Amino acid sequence: MLKTIDILLGVSVVMLIASMAVTVLTQLITDLANTRGKHLSRGLGDLLRQIDPSLSREMAEQVSRAVLTHPMISHVGQRLGATIHREEFTKLLLDIASGQTPRDSKNRLSDSARQILANMLEKNGIEDPAATLENVRAYALQLELSHPELATNVRHNVALLQEANSRLVAKINGWFDQTIDRVSERFTATTRLITVACSVVVVATV
Repeated sequence: MLKTIDILLGVSVVMLIASMAVTVLTQLITDLANTRGKHLSRGLGDLLRQIDPSLSREMAEQVSRAVLTHPMISHVGQRLGATIHREEFTKLLLDIASGQTPRDSKNRLSDSARQILANMLEKNGIEDPAATLENVRAYALQLELSHPELATNVRHNVALLQEANSRLVAKINGWFDQTIDRVSERFTATTRLITVACSVVVVATV
């Protein structure tokens, strides 16, 4: 009886160690490969092409990478950011189109690419991205003074709806959540494949 208990305890310890090893390996690989950021970049590129179907996939990917490597979004070392909120995405499009990105950004859009982005915004109701962005910031500041109880994302969302009310904001607000859902599904599927591969490696090693 005691021998059986010893065997069960030994098997449990081995399974626990193996599961921890698989978890650590999976996390390490996903972080090194920046899979979450890559899936998010693809999703935002698809969203941009939904906003303007004439936009090429290459151009959409350039813009999405410029957004996700922005200093306020990216990870260390210009890696693609893994998280972005709807209001952040909208404001960064305006920011990049108006040429207000940091000069030392490695993935800063070229003048021609920035002009294509500005044309896309103009077709969707934003004729002057810089002025629109300034109005949004000013209105958000007014809301902070008059309604300090509001959450930051609520203030910026209201400011965008008030000062940047356009087809651009309507399309982003209408498709952003669904896009992030698809990104999460693709990332989950990729992570499962990596987990299976890591499990095989750990079992073979043991």
